[in-house]
Amino acid sequence: MKSVVLGGALLLSSCAFSNSVQAPGSYEVRKDGVHETLALNADGRYMLTSTVEGQPPQRHSGNWELSSVSGRCQRIIFENFTSQLADQGRLYVRAGEDWSTCIERSLLGRTQIVIDADAGTYYVRQ
Repeated sequence: MKSVVLGGALLLSSCAFSNSVQAPGSYEVRKDGVHETLALNADGRYMLTSTVEGQPPQRHSGNWELSSVSGRCQRIIFENFTSQLADQGRLYVRAGEDWSTCIERSLLGRTQIVIDADAGTYYVRQ
């Protein structure tokens, strides 16, 4: 019985550490009255649309690229990234700066871009 449980755990963990992430697509996050849609195009461009309750949508665009792999983390870099997401009033990403984070597959198989893993905040592929 122990070997079956151990084998199942190893199988699940090997799925979570898969490095083959297909990045292009549409991702969404909703947090504290902010809704963001992040579209990654295959040509290396992105479009981020941020909607804050009671305000008109804001759009920001730039380039993105995949970088190095470390463990289960495939690095993704966004140039000139501006997000409206904040944690207790502190922006996760400073406006207009390059942002490097992880793009990964969760244990459930969904592709997600990490905003704050400790808080469970991700752009999730739709």
